[in-house]
Amino acid sequence: MLYCLEITVPANTSKEDAVEKEVEIQEDVIVKVSIRFPPGPSGLLKVAVFYGEEQITPFHEHEWIAGDDEVVEDTLYFKCPEKPCPITIKAYNLDEAYDHTALVRILALNEEYALPHVAASSALKAIKEFFRKIWGGPL
Repeated sequence: MLYCLEITVPANTSKEDAVEKEVEIQEDVIVKVSIRFPPGPSGLLKVAVFYGEEQITPFHEHEWIAGDDEVVEDTLYFKCPEKPCPITIKAYNLDEAYDHTALVRILALNEEYALPHVAASSALKAIKEFFRKIWGGPL
């Protein structure tokens, strides 16, 4: 199932005062998180995804995802420890003048479908990268 939500963060919101939005995942495994940064935040809007205190993405604790007019995707295999599984999106905004919004999508599957999905996605990504290197441009 695909879960979609928006998180809007007021200007000048510190990491300590990060805005939080929760979604309850009904499936067994989170296999993909994508975050769409519309034009404007210039890397000043930061987003991370958590289960309780455990940071799910980005992988390294205390890192946050940032962007501007782009989609940042993370393919992962996070087995939900409970059902429903409360997942928290946290975001802060270093822009002193403007509020910013990120569009977050979480793809979760039942366990019997999760591993084949991750394997197929990884293989496709590797094939695209191979041809990008050969042809020297995006596919």
